[in-house]
Amino acid sequence: SNFPRITYQYYDPKYDELALEQRQYIKNWINAYDQLLSSINFDDPETGYRNITDVGSFIDIMILNEFNKDVDAYRLSNYLYKEKDTDGGRLVSGPPWDYNLIFGNNDYAGDVKETYNWVYTKTINPYWWKRFMEDPWFRNLLYCRWEALSESKLREDHLHAMIDSSVRYLGEAVDRNFQKWPILDTYVWPNSYIGQTYDEEIGFLKNWISGRLTWIDAQWGGRCE
Repeated sequence: SNFPRITYQYYDPKYDELALEQRQYIKNWINAYDQLLSSINFDDPETGYRNITDVGSFIDIMILNEFNKDVDAYRLSNYLYKEKDTDGGRLVSGPPWDYNLIFGNNDYAGDVKETYNWVYTKTINPYWWKRFMEDPWFRNLLYCRWEALSESKLREDHLHAMIDSSVRYLGEAVDRNFQKWPILDTYVWPNSYIGQTYDEEIGFLKNWISGRLTWIDAQWGGRCE
């Protein structure tokens, strides 16, 4: 009800590369999808959104966006594509893109920099994911996917090990970087945290990730049925 108007942009093929019929086809399809999702029977197993949606892709994007609390999630840096009807004809969320303002790296978006609260519920974002979460079937799939990921790729020690591995791989390039661009202990838009050393920056990243995982797990963990 309070969500803003959604604007879609043709990306690939570009607007002027599409014939009028092609532009109109995808516009009509998306409008019909949006009407279905906002209708009272949106979650009907047969006639609702499920059969025309790649639900797994929407769940994975949601988990990714909520885990890193991307400022631009859902509304700006969000790709969608529709499969050919011969491939199933479903709407797919992805590929993921644009993750520079994540993990608390912003100072202008309220609590988005904090490790608590959701991004998908904010009224600045499209209502789609909030609507999906009103469907118990979708919620359970999300909880089960979270449980699987939090025990594997999104496990805290696994993520921290990835960071440590990256630091080791960069090696002396880290020092050369800050010799050329002396930005440590300096505000660079839109930093919410300014470390005096590279180690402090790494510590902030690890602590933020740990806090975020803990908060999400308190909401989504242990609910898979």
